[in-house]
Amino acid sequence: MSLEKAIRLVEGEVSNDSIREPSPGYVVDGLTPKVVFYPRDVNELSIMMKNINKEGLKVIPMVNRSKLFLGNVPKGYDVALDLGRVHRVIEPDPEEMVGVFGVSASLMDVRRELSRLNRRLPIDPPLSSRSSIGGVFSCNLFGPLAYTFMSTRDITLRVRAVMPDGTIVRWGTGMIKDVAGYNIKRLFIGSCGSLGIIYEVMTRIAAIPEVIS
Repeated sequence: MSLEKAIRLVEGEVSNDSIREPSPGYVVDGLTPKVVFYPRDVNELSIMMKNINKEGLKVIPMVNRSKLFLGNVPKGYDVALDLGRVHRVIEPDPEEMVGVFGVSASLMDVRRELSRLNRRLPIDPPLSSRSSIGGVFSCNLFGPLAYTFMSTRDITLRVRAVMPDGTIVRWGTGMIKDVAGYNIKRLFIGSCGSLGIIYEVMTRIAAIPEVIS
């Protein structure tokens, strides 16, 4: 296992500002990473994951760092993978009642864009004002609206992710009725980055009701 080798390999393929020194904001359960990888896009994310995996390093992915208290205490922490600028796409389709959202898009920005179209994302997770799409879907967070619209996992139609070896994959067809093979996308929603790094989701959206009693 060689952190120095991984950094050297990554440095040769990514932009100059994609590798950073760790700061106190990246501390998780008292552990400080040795380096911060800050990919510009999905291609850089793939390169970083490939080399992290090749060198057997321990990595924790994050966006706004508001969910780092979830899960078990990490056994090690070599690399903080900051996804804050990877994929901020917000592409709702109000006619088809679906939307495509990137990992680093903030939940509040998604809500504002959908509200402009008289639509909403039918989940109400805790810490909404500090949450990103990546954090909400990676952790399968939701609130009382699930009693009406189902959970975050249930509204997800498609997942795009980067696997530990750097392979870019897609799970799900984007169709409401999707019965083609194993439902791998459901495994990714709620896996907290342990299976791979989600960088985009397609989800159902809902109309904003005219009257709320």
